[in-house]
Amino acid sequence: MLTKYMDRVKNSEKIFISMGENGDLSYSESYDKMEKITSLFHQLNIGEDDNIVIISGRDVETSLLFLASLLNGITVSIVDSEIKSEKLNNILTLLKPKMIFIDDELITMLNKNFKFPIFSISDEKEKSLKKFLHKIPLFSKKKYFYNEINALLKSPMNFKSDLNKTAYILFTSGTSSSPKGVEITYRSLFNHLKTLQKVYSLDQNSKIMNILELSHADGMIQGPVLAWFSNSTLYRPFKFRINKIEELLTLIHIQKITHFITVPTMLSLIYKLGESFRHHIKESNLHSISSAGALLDPILWKNFQKSFSKSIINVYGLTESVVGGLFTELGNSNHIGTVGKPIDCQAKIVNDLNQEVSDGEVGEVLLYGSNIMKGYYENPEATENIIKDGWLYTGDLATREEGIYKIVGRKKDIILTGGFTVYPEEIIELLNAHNEIVEATAFGLENGIWGEEIVIAIVKKRVLSLSEIDILEYCREHLESYKIPKKVIFLDSLPKSRSGKVITSQIKEHYFNNRDEKSEDINKKIFEIASTHFLIPLEQIDINANPDTISSWDSLGHLEFISLLEDAFSINFTISEMLQIENIKDIIRIIKKKV
Repeated sequence: MLTKYMDRVKNSEKIFISMGENGDLSYSESYDKMEKITSLFHQLNIGEDDNIVIISGRDVETSLLFLASLLNGITVSIVDSEIKSEKLNNILTLLKPKMIFIDDELITMLNKNFKFPIFSISDEKEKSLKKFLHKIPLFSKKKYFYNEINALLKSPMNFKSDLNKTAYILFTSGTSSSPKGVEITYRSLFNHLKTLQKVYSLDQNSKIMNILELSHADGMIQGPVLAWFSNSTLYRPFKFRINKIEELLTLIHIQKITHFITVPTMLSLIYKLGESFRHHIKESNLHSISSAGALLDPILWKNFQKSFSKSIINVYGLTESVVGGLFTELGNSNHIGTVGKPIDCQAKIVNDLNQEVSDGEVGEVLLYGSNIMKGYYENPEATENIIKDGWLYTGDLATREEGIYKIVGRKKDIILTGGFTVYPEEIIELLNAHNEIVEATAFGLENGIWGEEIVIAIVKKRVLSLSEIDILEYCREHLESYKIPKKVIFLDSLPKSRSGKVITSQIKEHYFNNRDEKSEDINKKIFEIASTHFLIPLEQIDINANPDTISSWDSLGHLEFISLLEDAFSINFTISEMLQIENIKDIIRIIKKKV
């Protein structure tokens, strides 16, 4: 399906990917590089029966490698560059890739006992890596990506694969001992790309802004792959940061962006911090803003549309359904607070007896269609648990009214935080492996910015054995950044039902009953929050502590710190007050005026 555009784009000087200050790449330049990558595949004897793995923070190289793999019928997997070593090596053991394309600075994550061939995506001449090279472990012979492809002649990309063959494998956030690889076929991918193009009204004049992580389906599939398929231009000027919101909104206006692919957390931060720059969006060429990856709060939805005068398309789907399945109708106010209707697939709601329920009744959402995954890679048991008679059991609870679906909860207690899906079982497994922890549980608490924040409850073996900072540092060593708990609750025991299941509702009640207790010393309370949040000893916090003295106090950490303080003191900071804060002393001054 993608190859039908080859003749049109191979000589086109139209921009395919714009990386802002890092330059633009035209379709013809992209095509040339992918033909050289094809030659590299031939040289390495990588063919349609093989799979490769990409582990990189370099967006252009990752995009071109992914597309070149698709167009040559090679199964490709992208692994998050922030993944922890243990999980990465479990994934590689499962996949047994023909080649790993990886950034030089990430090679140390690989198990020294593995002998998988490696290609460094980095340039051998990069000065920033010279000091690092001596630390690289001895693997099978390592070659440098650009050094190799620049010396190669081009080879034509000739897609001949069976449409039922696996196009790519993306790994879901499961337990570290059993990562699950979602297999998406070419048929599923191509059919769903047509659906996305139709829902978003994309054409060759469209300009897509998508700065989501490429290792996740919404970043890659709704980014480079969708842009290539629709012959659109993709903009990825920088990674999303709080201090980049003004620049982001300005670029959407200046570059005449027509489609903005985002997640609810991003929308929340833009709404909260982009007040002074709303005119950039109001006066922009935006056709629509799509929200994916997590549930979109209806109040945020309404307020955002009213404030920025642009409509949002809410997308519901899973990695197991490519990216979507259900979509809200652009500009339809009746769809606010829902996930809309199924497009090019079927949906139904069933009860625990697997019987379809009537309108208004709660049940589990099931999806059926060409966009559903082939299965979990080399895991038939997990596949059979989620796909039955062709229907994908999503685990999400919903109601339906006049064909419009509304998510009301989750059958499994997954946590949706910042656009990411986190399985509490992974965190619980890690905590229970700690020698000083008797048992633990993890759950999500509603948060206006992140969707949910991760909270853990711990029963320690000894009263004085572990502090909150000890627990969080332990999590940081073994988990990706978005999986780090925001709060720790210490209990004498975990409340359980007769069947032995932990009753998280009682723990939540305990938390809310206790968090409103006021400390007499405002300074001490602020110091404690700073110590816990920034993971530094309490004795190192004083009124002069600031982002220069605390390395983890970056722009994102700053907003989280403010949110924690707002919750702790039952106050709200204005945008002006946030901008006035340069150190702890400023925070104390502002809070004392409010309490």
